[in-house]
Amino acid sequence: MSAIAYGRYVGLPFADHGREGGFDCWGLVRHVLRCERGVLLPDYGDRYTRYDDPASVERAIDAGLHEQWQRVAQPQVGGLVIFRIAGLPRHVGLVVDTDRFLHMPSRETSCVERLSSPMWAKRIEGYYVLKDSAAA
Repeated sequence: MSAIAYGRYVGLPFADHGREGGFDCWGLVRHVLRCERGVLLPDYGDRYTRYDDPASVERAIDAGLHEQWQRVAQPQVGGLVIFRIAGLPRHVGLVVDTDRFLHMPSRETSCVERLSSPMWAKRIEGYYVLKDSAAA
């Protein structure tokens, strides 16, 4: 799959439950995949209370992964990377190339970071692709 033109998605504002204009981590992934690939993903906003409610965020991520995503061994452009925060899967980013991901840090602006950075490499829970694209 070709690289994602992520530059225009860097610096977007954070918004709790944000899906347009401002984004949370899932809202950003959802927005980029819709704009860049035409992929329409569920909102999942009704599955968690707030970005800082770890239990509900974990449940939303878990439910979403089981519905549409398949775990893969290596990062794939346009796929997800799930991170453990405080030991539990609580954050999602979008793989933009072999060692970088786009994400929305809480209460900040969207940015691109390295998967191999000391801060993120030890937190990776796994990589995922849409189930219908796993064989591609």
